[in-house]
Amino acid sequence: MLDADRTTVPVQVLSALGHWAYVTTLDNDTWVDLMGRTLQLTDGAIQNVTEIADQCKNRYAAGSTVTMVRLLLGNREPWAQNHVARIALDVLRLAVQRPVEDDFWDLRTRLIELGYHDAAELKPNGDESDDGSL
Repeated sequence: MLDADRTTVPVQVLSALGHWAYVTTLDNDTWVDLMGRTLQLTDGAIQNVTEIADQCKNRYAAGSTVTMVRLLLGNREPWAQNHVARIALDVLRLAVQRPVEDDFWDLRTRLIELGYHDAAELKPNGDESDDGSL
């Protein structure tokens, strides 16, 4: 479905793939790859966002899950948005322990824009600079 022609399988159909959050038989790399591709194609518009966010934290892999939780931060019900944002903060806390890439800064900035100012304090070890995202 992910590789299908979009005239045959429109991107809106992929939003139902959020049920893959419940799949436990795939290894972490495979699950992150498939769900990450799905979220990229749907721009984060998917069912079961809170469960996917939970899996992103549980299956943390540098880079991919950082981008995935950023994509999940969209126009959501307030309770779901808050849940995803809290998970995103946890993922950022894990990410600062490794070399960071642009996706780290993108997620951090998005969280600050949404009012989760705890993200402003999360910077890679040794980085005391102010990147101006406040």
